Formats: sequence, structure tokens, C-alpha cells
Amino acid sequence: MSVDSSLNEIVLFEVPTRSGATQLLAELSSSRLAWLERGDEVSVVGVLLNPDDGDLARLLRSVEAWVEQGGLLAIRFEVDARTYVLQPTLTARANTAA
Repeated sequence: MSVDSSLNEIVLFEVPTRSGATQLLAELSSSRLAWLERGDEVSVVGVLLNPDDGDLARLLRSVEAWVEQGGLLAIRFEVDARTYVLQPTLTARANTAA
């Protein structure tokens, strides 16, 4: 593991409510190292990635399912110092509306 990779191993999820952040933390911390940073306007759930190549994809799928189950439209996340938006797929939302 290189010294420069330490920042690339953390994913930060912005959750609009404290209760939602607490729920996401509970969901993720059963299988990962995760923590919660509470802010005034949003809370941030941090997650340390596991060293295998597919872990980021598994984490994002897990959080995507949590977002969908919680009825959220989307949440922002940061990885590698870049910000992205995670939202459930259109087909998943279309199936729940039917």
C-alpha cells in the first residue's frame, strides 16, 4: 500500500438528516469501518474501503439500495477528492411507482 493511497481509501457520504446518517452508519458499520461526523446542516458518514478492487462498487450499490429504501432522491458522496451524486436507478424507481 502506498502512502498516497490513504486519501483514496475513504468515501464520505453527505446525508441530509442526522437520523438518516445514523441509520446509514448502522447499515454500513456491521461490515466496514465507518464513522459519523455531525454538522449543522448535513451529517457525513465516512467509510474506509477494503483493499480489494471491487469494494467501491459494492459499497456504492449498498448505499444506493439504502437511498432507495429510505425514499431519498439522491445523496452526494466524495471519493478521491471529487464529489459525485448517487441516486437509485430509474428502473428501480419506476418499479416501485407501479
